[in-house]
Order: sequence, then structure tokens, then C-alpha cells
Amino acid sequence: MEELIDGIYREKIGMSNCFILDKADGLYLLDTGYDGSGKKVTSFVKEIAKNTDKGLKAVLVSHHHLDHASGLWKLEKEFNVPIFAHSHDISVILRETTPPPGEGIMGHLFSWFLKLSRYHPPKIVLAAEDQVFPFSIVHLPGHTDGHVAIHDRETKTVLCADLFTVGKDRLKLPPRFFNQSMKQHLRSIRQLKEMIEKKELNVKNVVPSHGRAYLKDAESRLLEKIADLLERHGV
Repeated sequence: MEELIDGIYREKIGMSNCFILDKADGLYLLDTGYDGSGKKVTSFVKEIAKNTDKGLKAVLVSHHHLDHASGLWKLEKEFNVPIFAHSHDISVILRETTPPPGEGIMGHLFSWFLKLSRYHPPKIVLAAEDQVFPFSIVHLPGHTDGHVAIHDRETKTVLCADLFTVGKDRLKLPPRFFNQSMKQHLRSIRQLKEMIEKKELNVKNVVPSHGRAYLKDAESRLLEKIADLLERHGV
């Protein structure tokens, strides 16, 4: 567990990360890892709760993939707090519909992996876009239909989920077969860039859900890095 930025904590769960935002009205957990991650995530929440003397207010899901949503049922059982996701991903999280495939042959194989993997759906998931949080929910589809990022206004931080990862010198896209639509995914990255340029989002820090690297105090470099990524992919 580490405090990346004031009031934003990160815990590595398998190949991805989950996060806790410490806000005035309580703690908010973003993502829960795999089915077997429940014990570690529960300990993570309890440790931050003890250190801050605050309870868990809600759980948010960035998107329906197993490494972000499989542990939801354990957190729901342990803490009995509401779970939120974008409405476009809720039916998949609840397994009312099957996970849609990613692009190409590998995308269809990945879809079969999702269907065959152990997964216990939570009982109830509410639409995040219908709620008021002490941060903003930014819908950035493409990776999945309901993929979202969180923008924390106080720290000017975007928790960008699987929009991209941070490499040594450049931003990197997730593998194509993980994305339901690479074309839409790239449009969402361009949308984020435009929102920053129009001052709709004030961003200093960008933290992805995979890897340990992130951009801190990067206002002068962030737009350049996003522009470079889009240029490399012909957008």
C-alpha cells in the first residue's frame, strides 16, 4: 500500500491496481481485482480506514474486466456498501449478459476466457453517472462500453483505468484484443485531450490501473504525450 498523492492510495492486486480516495465524507474504493483478491483488498480498506478514522463509503468499478470487478462480491459482503459502475457495463458485471469480445481472433479467445473464469457477480450495481460524488466520473468507452476514469478535482488527478499505461518515454495502449473497439478507445483518448485543452478538466497527475509508473506534476508534458500517442496510431 502506498499513498501516491495526498489522499489517494494504491494497492497492487495481481496484474492491476486498486485505489482508495480519502474524501471528506468517507473512503471510495476504485476496483477490486480478481476473485481471489478479496482478502487483500479488504485488508487494504481496513488499514486505510484505521489510519484515517473513516469508513468505506462506496465501491466504484472502472469497467467489467475480471481483474477489476471479480472481487466485488466479497467487498459487497464484507462492507455492505453500494457498488457503482457505468450503466453500459452493469449488465455484464451482474452477468445478465455475457462479456462481449475484444477485437480480432485473440479478442474472441479472451472473451471465452472471461466466460469460463470463476466469477461471482455482486447482487446490486448502481449507475455511477446518476450519482453525485466528490470527484467526477468521466466516461471513456472503447476498452469496454462502460469504461470510466475518475477525475479528482482536489488533487487534479485522473485515475485513467485502462485508457493507457505509462512507459519510460511514452504512453502505451493496452493490447488490441482487450479492447471492444480500438477506434472508439482512441477517440476517448482524444476526448480526454480535448477536455484538458478546454479546461473542462484540470489535470496535474495521471495514474493508470496497470504498472507502477504514473505521471506526477505533468501539466507541461501530459498533452504532448497524449498527442504523441495519437499521432503514432494515426489519430
